[in-house]
Amino acid sequence: MFQDSEDFKLKRKRQIDTLKIFNDNVQELQPGVEYRVEFWAESRRMAILVQLGPDFPLEKPVLLVSPNVGHSWVDHCGRITAAPGLVNFTQHSDLGRVVHAIVREFELRPPAWIGDSTSSTIVTNAPNEANSQAQAPSSTQPLQQTQLQQMIFPELAELSVSELQALMDNQDRRNEFLEQLPVSRELDEQLDQLMTTVENLAKENLEKQSKLNESHSACEERRQILNEVHSSYEELGVHFQRLADRRTPASIRESLRAATLHADEQSERVAEHFLSGEMNLDQFLVDYVNKRMMSHIRRMKEEKLSQQLRDLLRAGY
Repeated sequence: MFQDSEDFKLKRKRQIDTLKIFNDNVQELQPGVEYRVEFWAESRRMAILVQLGPDFPLEKPVLLVSPNVGHSWVDHCGRITAAPGLVNFTQHSDLGRVVHAIVREFELRPPAWIGDSTSSTIVTNAPNEANSQAQAPSSTQPLQQTQLQQMIFPELAELSVSELQALMDNQDRRNEFLEQLPVSRELDEQLDQLMTTVENLAKENLEKQSKLNESHSACEERRQILNEVHSSYEELGVHFQRLADRRTPASIRESLRAATLHADEQSERVAEHFLSGEMNLDQFLVDYVNKRMMSHIRRMKEEKLSQQLRDLLRAGY
């Protein structure tokens, strides 16, 4: 029986150790019985209250979230009931892993916030099954109220009633108190770091302004050169198109036809000059034969080219 008791204590201690290993900001409220794990979700502080009953780890732990949130894992009293690791919890499970999985769920998918009047009663009104056999309900409720205050604003627990009233009545003191909060200091430090970063970036931008102006001027010069080259390209393109139009097979055929007609006209003029006596026989024979030969050669070329064009047209080109 003693060995069984020692083994049970070791298992319980191991579970508590895993809670501290896998999670940050673990606070021990009641040694071996009650712990609080604080974290941030969507820029808002949250906490999970872990309550361990006398039969833990043979029985499941009781997990309460504060402030109360709307989530499929959380019931209306703020008790976590549907987390997969908690539903399947056994003595062979790791308490630290179960709580860490819940924390990661709330961090990655921040739940919907419920009004402060509801969330403020999560810990005080939730059933304390873990301590039901160890303490009376009348003794646990004040303790849980104090724990809730410490979870939300731990600094308020150190103030007396008169100091709290003074904070409520004096806006300046309230602002000063808020400025001294660790969260406010952390935000101020982050703001200072951001301002320093912005100033450094502004200085770097000013230093690069001259290079930017030089690059802009060079870009403008190249743009002008590009426009000139583009205009020249357009002109050359028009000139090329004109030459291409003059060198098409159809244009060449028309040129040959016109040249043939011109040679025929010249040969007829030579004949007229000979008949009118303006040209002797020898000169007539030389000029007339040359003109007629030129006319025949051009006509043959024109007819051959026309035939080739007709063949290409029939072939589908």
